[in-house]
Amino acid sequence: MHIEGIVVKKVVVREHDQLVTLYTQNEGKLVAIAKGSLSHRSRQASALDDGNLIRCELVGGKNYPIITSAQPIRCFMNAKSSLASWAVGQFFLQTLDAMVFERQPDKRLWSVYSKILHLLDEKNQSPLSVLRHGQAEMLEALGHGSHVVPNAGPVRTELDDLSEAIAQRKLSAIGLCYLFAQLV
Repeated sequence: MHIEGIVVKKVVVREHDQLVTLYTQNEGKLVAIAKGSLSHRSRQASALDDGNLIRCELVGGKNYPIITSAQPIRCFMNAKSSLASWAVGQFFLQTLDAMVFERQPDKRLWSVYSKILHLLDEKNQSPLSVLRHGQAEMLEALGHGSHVVPNAGPVRTELDDLSEAIAQRKLSAIGLCYLFAQLV
């Protein structure tokens, strides 16, 4: 199966393999194994960086589909080169991992997350503004109503508390978002 998706996270399994969580427009969130991706000869290792938009093939595997021929479509290098922007990017990847169930595609949610990554990659966007507006859009897309975007500067807001409550865990990237926003 040919898919395009955002790399949400990776977990090392065995010596050279990784479990890769992807979020795709047509399949939703899914977990696949990237065999040999930690080997120094791996051709797909760089494509599987967190936050990359990739194109790959999935073939049947014993427990998980196997990722083959992964190629980056967009790496969001501007966002990743800024600590503040990438902290916000990591926040959204953490929420995607924590709040979205596997194999439940949602075109609106795909649109929200894609838009956030593209906005973070633009150098003229304030990471804190992308965080606030992105949180409100994400929560609305997840069915938690519409929210007023606070103009609170680099301090925690009720959107942060609501995001953590829905995720049912602390999201470490929130603290980093505000730390790096103060440094900018």
